[in-house]
Amino acid sequence: MRYILTGNFQYDLGIYGLKKILDFFNESYETDGKYYIELNKKPEEILEFIILKLISQKTPLYFLNKIFEVLFEDNKDFKKEFEGKVKNLNFSDEYKNLIEIIKKEKSLEKTISYLTEIIYNVLVNTFNIQSKITKQQIEEILWNKTVNLLNNILLNFQADRKVKGKTVLDKAIEKLYKDVEKNSLCSFCEQHPGKRITRDTFFFAPAQFNAFWFNEPSIFICPYCLACNLAITQSMTFLGNEINSVVIYKPNIEDMENLNEGLKISNIGELTKKVIEYEKLNLKKEATTKDLQIIEFYLDSKNPKLEFYMLTDEVIENILKVSSQLENLYINYKDSLWGQVKDKNGYEEINLSKELLKYLSYNQKLFFLVQRFAKLGIMAESFRQGNVRNPPVKGFYINVLLEILKIHFILEELGMNYFEAFKDYGQFLRGKVISQVSEGGNVNWNTFNNKIISLSNSFLDAGKGNFQQFMETLTRVMISYDAPIDTNLLKLINKDTYKEIATTIALSLMTKKPNEEKLKENQQTSIEKGQEI
Repeated sequence: MRYILTGNFQYDLGIYGLKKILDFFNESYETDGKYYIELNKKPEEILEFIILKLISQKTPLYFLNKIFEVLFEDNKDFKKEFEGKVKNLNFSDEYKNLIEIIKKEKSLEKTISYLTEIIYNVLVNTFNIQSKITKQQIEEILWNKTVNLLNNILLNFQADRKVKGKTVLDKAIEKLYKDVEKNSLCSFCEQHPGKRITRDTFFFAPAQFNAFWFNEPSIFICPYCLACNLAITQSMTFLGNEINSVVIYKPNIEDMENLNEGLKISNIGELTKKVIEYEKLNLKKEATTKDLQIIEFYLDSKNPKLEFYMLTDEVIENILKVSSQLENLYINYKDSLWGQVKDKNGYEEINLSKELLKYLSYNQKLFFLVQRFAKLGIMAESFRQGNVRNPPVKGFYINVLLEILKIHFILEELGMNYFEAFKDYGQFLRGKVISQVSEGGNVNWNTFNNKIISLSNSFLDAGKGNFQQFMETLTRVMISYDAPIDTNLLKLINKDTYKEIATTIALSLMTKKPNEEKLKENQQTSIEKGQEI
């Protein structure tokens, strides 16, 4: 069977996932490296390989927990004992052996037999419950749990849960061929008869009988292509959990391998580093860039969805223009690219790395991203400085927002002199506020914090108003705090730039000066010495 990429991302990612599985098992196949793979395997053989690969991504502890859930979940006394002991179990050697058996035997039956022995021995030797369980019970449950690994929220390939043992696999194989219409050719490979696609036969399929792909009123998929599509999750990189995953898609096998192999990321925004490496290499080889898609998957039962980030030539050009700034952001601010806002269910998390990628891919000005979260940044910073417990807003770090704003200045070609000059002015103004609230060498830090927050908000509000309102705010501040701006700097302010300038000053005002902490420490030391006297 020859699988050829079609430009349909669901189908193509299944092929890419299947290729990765074949490589894992060192199975032979033919390919041009770009647009097709060809192998001599029946759908049921492919199905078994996929299940074995999915098992290899789980530890024996995973299956031990599944056995417990089925047999002992309602036994409160044993549940307490189990939870107390299971966290001390180490299956590292057994897991290595499991991988070896999977690769060598390539047999689901032998793999399940090995897992059965491991789990039975643990339950008997660690929990002493040989009278309450048999190997046959464990094996029957494992057949069900391993075959059901085929299921995910966006591809609901349910095996028959009424059957037990190896019959579970037989039923899954039977489902590959069930309802095939002899006179309906597969819409993807166009080589074999197929059946109408549904959510349990194709990843994130449209509603049955209500789709128009390839200009046809109904879409059909054959057992070969259905089995291949079950490998789709192997194309994805999961972001530290089993729900959120990503893939960089290009209808070319070699490109997808170069873009996705070896990815170790916890945040979607980090993919830009891989994109930058790939595109710089293309520029050296071919003097051109290539369009890409980043696809994000949410395999969440409550809210399953897909998100697409289209990286056109223009978007990639912009990413390359600020590649060093993006690299700095993901290296030095990696743990600060987030924000949380309290709601009735706890905290809603906002991924600033993802928001940045979204704005870049949509060709939206990053200034609007910064402006959107600047108020929350000021609030969060004030709560941090006040050591407020369980604040309504967390994260939204000012230095991160300033870094994103810097990227905006570069992309819009406003000139870094604007950014650095008014960032410095914000720091200068912060120093003036410290001087104003100082008395006898001591700073009233509560008054200082209140003034800084008020000033920052004033500049943010002025930036959202018209040019005249901003200039009135700036003039008032210059007079009130004896903080003049150089004439040459004033000339940089105009109707096209005042919004960015206002936001730069507002955020810089909230950034601590290098000597502030030492000033606080010295003041505190002086107070403590005075109390001792």
